Formats: sequence, C-alpha cells, structure tokens
Amino acid sequence: LLSRAFAVRPVDRLNEGALQPGDRLLLAQPRLLRPEELVALDAWVRAGGRAVILADPLLLWPLDLPLGDRRRPPATSLLDPLLAHWGLTLMPAAPGREAVERRLLAHGEMIPMAGASHFRAQGQECRTIEQGLVALCRIGRGQVRLIADADLLNDRLW
Repeated sequence: LLSRAFAVRPVDRLNEGALQPGDRLLLAQPRLLRPEELVALDAWVRAGGRAVILADPLLLWPLDLPLGDRRRPPATSLLDPLLAHWGLTLMPAAPGREAVERRLLAHGEMIPMAGASHFRAQGQECRTIEQGLVALCRIGRGQVRLIADADLLNDRLW
C-alpha cells in the first residue's frame, strides 16, 4: 500500500548514507538501535526529516518465527533513549490490554490495537493527542509522529 504513494526502500542500518536520500521514514518496532544509529536518526530529523514511528510497549503479533529469531520484532519498544531525548516517555501497557480492541479516533477513523499504551510528553517539542496514543513532535526543522502501538500493522488484526 505504501509503495503506491511513495518510493519505498528498506534500510538495515540507520546512518547518514541510508537516511540522506529520503525525506520520510517509517520506523516500526525496530530492533535495538546502536547509539550511533540513534544519533544519526536524531540529526536527520533535526535537519528536516519527517518520520512516523510505531513504538509498542507490548507487541502481540502472532508470529510463526521461533523466539530468538533475528527476524522477529522485539516484544517491547527499545527506543527509550531516543524518546527521552525528545521529551517523551512511552508508558507500559496496562494489564488486561492484550485483547484486540477497536479504537475510534477523534476524526472518526477506527483502528485495531492490541497492547497499546500512551506517551507522556515533557518539554515543548512534543504534544500528545488521542489520549496519548499519538505524539506529535517538532524536532529542529523536522517532524515526528509517534504511535504507541505497532500491532495495527498486523494484517491479522484487520
């Protein structure tokens, strides 16, 4: 679906060379990023990059991959250092939120979620909407939209 509107290019490592050709980034429940990758991402955003980041505190995708498989996404977001640098905290998922729920957003859209949480914003760079499910940040000359759930990308939930 994304490739209909955008030239999509997967990236294995976040560094200046990988980020420079584009002005938009979708980052969904990434593996543990190295400190230099976090610095490159922050610098890219501050220079005018625009990103959508899905950071899930309790990823509930039913996966056929065994535990420990490198292709398996992490069960929880590993972006806390970057979020803290931007003035955000991703709160843990509340107990009992493991079931799929359908949330109606303020503009009338419905999205399926599982194990979703919310962000808390400190400082002036970010603000939250949709009861904290979404954080909107202006970082330098760039913009970031963060969503406290990545399960919505799982086709099985739709």
